[in-house]
Amino acid sequence: MDNVTCATWSDIWVNEGFASYGQYIARSILISEANANSLMNSYHNTAMSIPDGSVYVSVEDLSSSGRIFETRLTHEKVQPCI
Repeated sequence: MDNVTCATWSDIWVNEGFASYGQYIARSILISEANANSLMNSYHNTAMSIPDGSVYVSVEDLSSSGRIFETRLTHEKVQPCI
């Protein structure tokens, strides 16, 4: 069996980026493009609400599950679109 996954936890932003994009596409088709844009604006506003941070998890932060799954930068989740 072939599995596709991150090489390290530092790259979790790639998975979450695809998940967020998939949610955007689903909302734009199932609800409306305006709703999908609103969702993406909400993600951007949350991420930029504090002026520092990076989606990339540095090697120094890999021992912190709180940083790996930090909502603002990595693991933002919202209610289902339906």
